[in-house]
Amino acid sequence: TQSQKQQPEQHLAVHTTMGKAIPLHTYTLPYMWQHLQRVCAYAARRSDVDQFNKKHKLRKRGLAMVPVRFETMQGKRLATVTLYSDGSILLMHPGTEMGQGIGTKVKQTAAATLGHLLPEGQAGVLLDYIRVATSSTELLPHSGIAAASTTSEAATAAVAAACDMLLERLKPAADNLAAETSDNGASTGTHGASALWEKIVAEVAEIHPIMTSRVVMTATARAGFSDDDSTPYMTYHTFGVAAAEVEVDCCTGERQLLRADMMFDAGRSVNPAIDLGQVMSVLVGTVLWCATELT
Repeated sequence: TQSQKQQPEQHLAVHTTMGKAIPLHTYTLPYMWQHLQRVCAYAARRSDVDQFNKKHKLRKRGLAMVPVRFETMQGKRLATVTLYSDGSILLMHPGTEMGQGIGTKVKQTAAATLGHLLPEGQAGVLLDYIRVATSSTELLPHSGIAAASTTSEAATAAVAAACDMLLERLKPAADNLAAETSDNGASTGTHGASALWEKIVAEVAEIHPIMTSRVVMTATARAGFSDDDSTPYMTYHTFGVAAAEVEVDCCTGERQLLRADMMFDAGRSVNPAIDLGQVMSVLVGTVLWCATELT
């Protein structure tokens, strides 16, 4: 068919030595390798290292560049989003916060999703309304593990799905109020967006009252990145490239890391600052683990 002819690259793949297929359109490693070589001036530094080693007998330098491929498995997770009458939002996600910034990412995801009800560029005001609850298997059973750098993206997918459910219920009220705001020439700045959000929630609370007066509505969703319901898990590959230059004192064994350059394909990052911190912490942790005598 015509649609199949337009997307032939989606079906192409490269294969590892173990026979694992990597979709060609996600195989970013060759680009990353070439880009890092240019950025870190690898060829020129290679020559400088060779010259240094010729001139110094007791101190030597090494320069190396290494790629990495990591295959990970991603399953579907549960999340619950509760909306209260004062406009506040409570998130419960399936992850465990251990410094990887999962709480910040789910808050941003919820704000971005529900922010479609507000004027363009004003979704950030919802961050002040959002709280993240401690995960509990009593309320979110079968949450899975928090490991392998997959929990944050699974949690954000589940939170986004739950927020989509709320979005559908809130949209009629939001459309009515947006029209009134436009007709009245009301402010659409930060304060105006906050007031609009609270009005949307208040109007829906009157239309759909439930047993608990404080709770307007709640949604629980199970979501992930597998489109096929018959396949609860999906696997994909992530890529990274690093170059490091070190110097060793041949008499004392003293080692010094002179420079390190790293690239990691994080895909569409929810929070680049958090992901950058994760990559940098891996470098620090690895250096301490591999280059010290600590056990």
